[in-house]
Amino acid sequence: MRLIPLIVLLSALGLAACSPASTASPASVATVVPSDVPAATDSGPAAGAPGKAGIFPQPGSTAGPFGGADVITYANDRLGFSIQFPRVWQTSDEMANPLVYVVPASVGTTLVDKTFEILTTDNATDCKETTYSSATGSTSPEKVTINGVDFAKETGSDVGAGNIRDWTSYSVMKGTTCINITFVLHSVAAGVYSTEPAPFDKAEESQIFDLMIGTFTFK
Repeated sequence: MRLIPLIVLLSALGLAACSPASTASPASVATVVPSDVPAATDSGPAAGAPGKAGIFPQPGSTAGPFGGADVITYANDRLGFSIQFPRVWQTSDEMANPLVYVVPASVGTTLVDKTFEILTTDNATDCKETTYSSATGSTSPEKVTINGVDFAKETGSDVGAGNIRDWTSYSVMKGTTCINITFVLHSVAAGVYSTEPAPFDKAEESQIFDLMIGTFTFK
């Protein structure tokens, strides 16, 4: 008769061993970031945030030219000018001319990336954009004044091999040197993908360019 409680106890232990393990709480589940989406930086979320490529303010912060995002200042001591931009923009060669900074765009739209280019041309006979306009032309230069600096502003669109580069350029002479600042939205044309991504918001994605050129100053 004493064997019955022992058998009951062993049966209960066997059932407990066969029960499924408890599910991990959400806080303990790892988040996997796809390899084609840049990781987050101290400036804010990953550079794939929809509609925010290139500017990541700290939550609740409005200080600084980019709403609280960490700022880098590019300064050209020889020509005496500087321009600022959010730290998420990166370049592979600080000594190149043109100096090209890039930030990846949000996943899921036709926008691939944005570039910000600084080109200086010594002994220039004409001061205008040449990288993109030489192939496709541009609008007639428009005079705009920013921080007391008179720029020649041009816009255009370079299309080829399924890629579209909508660009806006600002040019100014300093002595005999032409300083050219060009912003580019690089997207893909319709029909490139079998499943067409959503179109990107050109006006929203261009807002960062206006903020950046607004920091351009001469010493």
